[in-house]
Formats: sequence, structure tokens, C-alpha cells
Amino acid sequence: MLENLSPREQEVFDLLLEGLSQKGIAHKLNISHSTLDFHRTNLYKKLGVHSVKELFAKYSTNGKASPSKSETASPVSDTKKHTRLKILLPVGIAAGIIMLAFLILFLLIFIRKTYSHPAPKGTIIPVYNMGFFPWPDAKDRRGESTAEVFITSEEIDGMEINGVLNIKTDLKGIGDNNEFYVNINTTKYDVIQRLRQANGIRFKARGDGKMWVVDFFTKESTQKTNYAHYQYTFGTVRDKIIVYDIPYSSLILPEYWEKYSFDFNKESIKILSIGANNLTQDVGSSSLQIFDFEIY
Repeated sequence: MLENLSPREQEVFDLLLEGLSQKGIAHKLNISHSTLDFHRTNLYKKLGVHSVKELFAKYSTNGKASPSKSETASPVSDTKKHTRLKILLPVGIAAGIIMLAFLILFLLIFIRKTYSHPAPKGTIIPVYNMGFFPWPDAKDRRGESTAEVFITSEEIDGMEINGVLNIKTDLKGIGDNNEFYVNINTTKYDVIQRLRQANGIRFKARGDGKMWVVDFFTKESTQKTNYAHYQYTFGTVRDKIIVYDIPYSSLILPEYWEKYSFDFNKESIKILSIGANNLTQDVGSSSLQIFDFEIY
């Protein structure tokens, strides 16, 4: 199957197996994120996989193993060994203590950074006022995925959060269909009006290590291009709180919509959507928690 890849698809394939992120691959190949999405989707189809995880499982050992090397040590007398041991043992202990101290300092800085609560950049909108509702792809029969959205109060990072938006999804396609997705959407008037006057959004989220997508649907979406949208893809780290800052300038038009040639216009936003699809996640269930949602 690898021989069916184009030169650019082969480059993307090699970099994916090297573990580079989407941003890293786009930078190294000097292409846009939307162009990268286009090539990645094509090579997935040609190789019969649906995610990076499947790609790794199927091809990560394909010529990637490094040959082992043996080394021959020269003989050392017992006296010299004893002398070296007396010298190296305290040095090793001291080095271990220093490394442990640096590790503790790093962890303290990392934890503080990860769980910090930065000052708001704009207006924080309580999630229970945002009007999100589930939109599974079963509505248009692209698949049999399901979505659930509900709000809870939880203690997070030592603070009581009264409004935590919980998203639970289950991705499942129909037959050979290779495009299925699930979203939660809001069309609430005051939220949409705020988005039209803003320059971006920011929120804190805790996920299960999978990829998610934020979509902005605009009035340029006609009946023919009903799903045309600009988007932002973000990853999560299992059980870690991360702050996601999404200025409108970071949104991209997916490759498969570029044929309609419309530019993002914030004044024409009509739907804000958060969800997952089979290009970003494996088939099956996933969950995401969002809180401290800002529009700035």
C-alpha cells in the first residue's frame, strides 16, 4: 500500500511515525494545517486506517527498528575496580540528589503552570447559560454516533466549580462510510452576538487524551454548503487541566471546503460547535469537561 502514496503523502507518513505533532509537521513541510489535513486524510484512506493510533499499530515497526551494537570492555583489575567504586559512589549519590532536586523543582513548576488560574481575558460565560445541545450524526445518518451533554458542580484544583460542562460521545459509523462525527452546538442569541463582537475564546478543559475540534459555522454556509466552517483542533492530556486560547486568527478552513472560497467573517457566525470525528478520534467513547469559558 505504501507504494500508492504520493511523494507528499509519504513525507507526512514518515513524520507521523516519527511522532511529530500536526503543528510540527505543517511547519517542517512549510504547508498550511488545512493542506496537511487533506494529505493525512488521503493517506489514511490509501492505507486503510482511521487514526494515528491505527497507523502506528500497523506501520510503526516497518523498517524503524535500530540494529543493536555490542561493546567489548577492557579488563580491569579488582584493585582498580575497588578504587573506582570508592570514588564514583559518593559522586553518584551527589548527582542523584541534584537530579532529584531538579525533578522536584520541575514538577512544582509544571503543576503550578498546569493548574494555574490565569486572569480572564474577557467575559466568563457560565456554561449553564451557553445553551449547548447535542447533535449526533445520526440526525443525518452519516453514522450512529451519540452525544450527551450535562452540567455538574465539582472540586477542581482545590476550587469548587459550580458550572462544569460535560461532553460524552460514542463514535460509530455506518457500513463503509468513512466520515462520521458528533458535536454539541449552541445557537443561543446572546452567545452568538458576543462571538460576533469578539476576537476569540478561551476555556479550561480536562479530557481523556483524545483530540477534539471547535467549529465556527457562519452564514456563508448555504443549503449546498450547510456544513462549511472554520475550525480549531486541540488535544488533551488524560486527567490534566489545560487552558485553551483560541483567537479567531488561529482558525483554519478545512481543505475540503476551500473550493467554496469564503473567508472567515466573525460577524456572520451562526453556530459554535465542539465535537469529535473519526479523523481525530478512534471509534468508541470519549469524554471532555469544560469550565471557565471566556469570550474575549
